[in-house]
This record gives sequence, structure tokens and C-alpha cells, in this order.
Amino acid sequence: MGKLSVSTLVTLDGVIQDPGGFGETSQGGWGNPYFTEEAQQDAYEHLMASDYFLCGRVTYELLSKTWGKINGSAVLMQTLMEHDLIDEYRIWVHPFVIGGGKRLFTDGGQATKLRHAGTKTLSSGVAVLAYTPTS
Repeated sequence: MGKLSVSTLVTLDGVIQDPGGFGETSQGGWGNPYFTEEAQQDAYEHLMASDYFLCGRVTYELLSKTWGKINGSAVLMQTLMEHDLIDEYRIWVHPFVIGGGKRLFTDGGQATKLRHAGTKTLSSGVAVLAYTPTS
């Protein structure tokens, strides 16, 4: 069976909402200045190493209008966590504090113990953190 890896963009204060600027928030698009050629290459390599690509319905609908393809979903990730289906977490921490919005890990969410599996710091200041479940 293959490995399920989730990858998501997050601000330093834990917000994942509207990094691409699709109109969800007035501060949307916060991730765009950090999506350098280096970041694009890293994301592309991660995608090409995958057999399948999943995203939630809302994220799909937003991205399909602009990019014609799919990417990330907090609700989907929480559901996968509840069922212990995630083998790797790749969290792209951006050096930006937005101050409010939908958080990656919500109150009352699934508790999960993780082991650090690697860190890659991009020239833009984004830290790509990799974690695997401990059990």
C-alpha cells in the first residue's frame, strides 16, 4: 500500500485560509510572495512522487476556477487524521503572521503524536517541516 502524505501552507500563527488569494478573506494571497521558483520546484517534485492527489470539495471548487486542478483541504486532513490514515505531514510554515482566520489544527481536533522527519528551509524564509506519526 502507498504512503499518504498531506502538504499544506500555513502562516506562523497557524492560519491556512486563502494563501492563494481566492477571495475568502481580505488578507488572502499571503502565500503568493513566497511561492518562488524554488518552492514551485519542491511542490512539483512532491506531487510527481505521488500516485494520487486528493483535496476537499471547497478547495477543489476554488482552485478549479483559477488553476483547473486541485490542492489541500483542512477538513479533509482532519478527517484523515481521525482515522489514522496520514503517513507524513508536510507543513509549509510561512514567515508571516496574519492575526486571524481558519487554523490548521482546530480546538477539539484529533490529538496525534508526531516525530520530526526533516526540515527544508527555502530562500524565501519558508520552512517545510516533515513529520510522521509515532505509532
